[in-house]
Amino acid sequence: MSQGRPSGLRWARIYDSVTLMSKSTALVPVRGNAVRNRVKAGFSNLLAFVAVAALLAYAVIGPSGLIALSDHRAALDQRKAELAELQEKHDSLANRVKLLDPNNIDPDLGGELIRKELGVAAPDEIVIPLD
Repeated sequence: MSQGRPSGLRWARIYDSVTLMSKSTALVPVRGNAVRNRVKAGFSNLLAFVAVAALLAYAVIGPSGLIALSDHRAALDQRKAELAELQEKHDSLANRVKLLDPNNIDPDLGGELIRKELGVAAPDEIVIPLD
């Protein structure tokens, strides 16, 4: 035995790998399966990173993302204004329907409608055409 190494090929390989590990971790011999496992782990990490990056990009620039948020708010404000206008028109028409109730019609509105639709005027009224 030279330099305190055990005899035999198998022991020489183990001794050399242990000696290399104790001297420098950068020179540790790795087997083929270990390299394959490291490549698989690296690929898995890369795939997970790409998936998370894609989800984050979709959250920022997607149709309901942060960039589209200002457009959605502007559309919401526009629709609220349109709703207020339609609600006002609805209230006006509801009031007119209430005034035209057959059981209790408003005399002013009834007279206005008769004059407008039938072209009837009282004998003491003067008709001025606007055409």
